[in-house]
Amino acid sequence: MFLNNLFSKIFRNQNRIEYTTGKAVPLEEIYLSELEKYPIWIYALEEEDVEGQDEFWVKPITNSTNVEAELSTPYILLKIKENNCPVSALLDIENMKLDDLQYWDYKYGNWEELNKLDMPSPIHLISIPSILGKPAVEFSVDIKPKNQTTAIARTLMGPDECKDMYKTLPPNICPVCHTPLKREINPNFIVSNKRSCLRYTYDSFCIVTEDFKNFCTLNHYPNLEFKEFPKSPGNYYFTPLNIFPLDPIRQKIKFEECCSSCGGFKGAYGSSPGFKSKNFTLPSNDFIYRSDIEFGSEEKKSPLIMVGLETEIKMKKFGLKGIYFDDIYE
Repeated sequence: MFLNNLFSKIFRNQNRIEYTTGKAVPLEEIYLSELEKYPIWIYALEEEDVEGQDEFWVKPITNSTNVEAELSTPYILLKIKENNCPVSALLDIENMKLDDLQYWDYKYGNWEELNKLDMPSPIHLISIPSILGKPAVEFSVDIKPKNQTTAIARTLMGPDECKDMYKTLPPNICPVCHTPLKREINPNFIVSNKRSCLRYTYDSFCIVTEDFKNFCTLNHYPNLEFKEFPKSPGNYYFTPLNIFPLDPIRQKIKFEECCSSCGGFKGAYGSSPGFKSKNFTLPSNDFIYRSDIEFGSEEKKSPLIMVGLETEIKMKKFGLKGIYFDDIYE
């Protein structure tokens, strides 16, 4: 489910002494059924030291449907007044503003950015929980429709696995800049028990589930590599072998200096938004490729995974959970 950039708000002290909370889960793994059962969710900040959790884990308020001021910045469930469509949003109680707005797409069973809705602005939202004791609080939000006409592909992304593949430097790296020359999985790595079908370790290994692998097999995508984890059967390190060239100038990618040992760039930054190289012709609208540029620095560098617009639709129809998409432009 939805991610956000409100770091300054996340770390506010939250007094939840009067509330009973449920089990913490990653933010992106909350679906409509959970929000309908518990329409208020708060950050599990005091549980960040729990292995496998980070600052994006949240937990439900289970004994109240009223948002008090001490909750500071909870996620809440709302409905669009015009059509009753469910919406989730981060509520800034102090300023009574909504952010990180997502609507529930019934067709694909997942959250989508609110600005993808084909509706006139402003949109009126009605809160499901009461706020400061007032039921059905109405919000009016102006949205700018997202221009999807120029997007020609998507970057495939997922949540964090919340740990590294290797506790120390991995094998087969450049001795100077630590860029991976060949990626090998840690045979002792144990994959966490999460619902998302695609996620990344802190050192940028892409992990997928059996469902994701089955999707790729059924659709006959060529040149994909899956390496199964011996201690976590049904989970794989995943990488496409076909290359999708990017345009570093239009994408404004910042490169660090070249390494004196391996000859590659020590780092590359600026993975979004993506721009296709003008010299590259898409094979179709249905593919899974990887970028020609690896982003990040040292042992955490990795390529982007690119999919076609038709591939995105197929993934959603197949029911792959916990993945989201960013735009790549012509």
